[in-house]
Amino acid sequence: MKAGFELSTDDQEAMLIAWRTSAWLLGLAPDLEPADMREARWLHDTILARHQRGTAEGAVVIRELLHVMEGLLPPGARRVPAALMRYQLGDRVAELLDVPRRP
Repeated sequence: MKAGFELSTDDQEAMLIAWRTSAWLLGLAPDLEPADMREARWLHDTILARHQRGTAEGAVVIRELLHVMEGLLPPGARRVPAALMRYQLGDRVAELLDVPRRP
């Protein structure tokens, strides 16, 4: 995992229980909730494939976020936020969000 840590199987199951509890509190029908991690991963991948896309608004948010972050850093480090964002998101998502490629 890029962040430098991975959740144990028990932690993944605990996270799924937390999500299922949130779904119940929001009134989601139980038959729409994933029963286990395999179903949760499938649902995650299916939703992303169907709905993940870039928008002009998303690109504006990224531009402004990078502008603020770069303004807080010394000149020699101003390329870091975009590079780190691109690394963490991966090229496909970074392209959707219009994260600039910094030389």
